[in-house]
Amino acid sequence: AAYDDWRSPLRDGARYALGVALRLPLTDRISAAGTLAHNIRRAKSAVFDLDDSSLRFNLDYQPSERSLYYGSAELRDGDIVSSGRPSLENLGLAEHFVEDDAFGGRDFLSYRFKARVGVLRLGANWRMGPASSLDLSWSRSVARPRDDLPVLDTPGYFAGHVRMVYLVRY
Repeated sequence: AAYDDWRSPLRDGARYALGVALRLPLTDRISAAGTLAHNIRRAKSAVFDLDDSSLRFNLDYQPSERSLYYGSAELRDGDIVSSGRPSLENLGLAEHFVEDDAFGGRDFLSYRFKARVGVLRLGANWRMGPASSLDLSWSRSVARPRDDLPVLDTPGYFAGHVRMVYLVRY
């Protein structure tokens, strides 16, 4: 359980997650993990009241004490929020919508709708010292509305991300 304080009258609220995780060493260098979870978010606006379920699989390969390579795949099914300019397409998909306070004065609306989301991530982590490491990863995300509109070509969201993070433990 957690509380999100975005300083937004729409987004602030509680977040809950319940799930099970299993980690299994396959060899002395390879391990696998799986997670099944349900996430609930209760905000001050119906648009940001979200429920989704997720299934994640992760595979790690550690060829040495200083390096780790990993891959993961995650599937989510449930509510997502997208912001954009008002359109018939967005209004047709939306279960709820509201003027987005994060984009004040720009006529952006936030829409909540049902979707399926897939995320694929590949990465590497290199130990830099006794309490630090460098992590480099690439991910590809795909989100599609669960319900297609019969008269419009329902859009999807596709994004690729490259991320480099310097991690320090203290």
